Amino acid sequence: MCIKEVPDLDPEVELTIDREKAWIGIDENSRFMMNRFDEYAVEEAIRIKENHPDTWIDVVTVGTERAHMVLRRAMGMGADHGIHIVTSEVGYISPFTLSSWIAQMAGTRNYDLVLTGVMSEDTMQGQTGVMLAEHLKIPWATSVIKQEATNNSVVVEREIEGGFRDILELELPCLLTIQSGINQPRYPSLSKVLKAKKADLETIPADALGPEDDRLEVIEVDYPKKLREGRVLEGNQEDKARQLLDLFVEKAFI
Repeated sequence: MCIKEVPDLDPEVELTIDREKAWIGIDENSRFMMNRFDEYAVEEAIRIKENHPDTWIDVVTVGTERAHMVLRRAMGMGADHGIHIVTSEVGYISPFTLSSWIAQMAGTRNYDLVLTGVMSEDTMQGQTGVMLAEHLKIPWATSVIKQEATNNSVVVEREIEGGFRDILELELPCLLTIQSGINQPRYPSLSKVLKAKKADLETIPADALGPEDDRLEVIEVDYPKKLREGRVLEGNQEDKARQLLDLFVEKAFI
């Protein structure tokens, strides 16, 4: 079970950019939270455990020392064990690097099913999960909105373009990226939160996992450019209707 710490951005606060690190600005006042897409994956893993009581849920994240908080939240929801791949980097880490680190950790643990959120809220690339599956050389399905796991396989329903859906059966082990709306993530219970706070986390320095040749570099991050001005219609309702009609004719909309 893979989760990610992301900035908890207030929509009322202007986003800043760190030009040196080519990423969004982060300081001592910045707040962080578990990626909301990952909450659905955690909930789905717990529901699988409720149907198959012998299931064990490992939850892993990659991030700085601060990121252990999202592991403890997942354990408060019902995950059994937290694994923290610790990195000193603050800023963008590419999906290839993330997935290669997680794959090196997971490769010898013989997991039957790996779940991730469909994407992260900060980059919205949707690549880490499928790259992880490729590193592990296991089948995968994306945008899963329903799953039914058995001892040997999992039947999934997934969203595809045009409002259509796929139904697939994948042999275990496999990886699923979970779409939002598949369930209603539970709020961590107080007893499990208190237990998670005292639990020992497994920590692995990212440097110990070996270097990987990255495939992606962020050159620059910038604010969206304003490409065109808006046009405000003035006058009474009749004047505005006439101006709007003229505009539609000018743009060949009618």
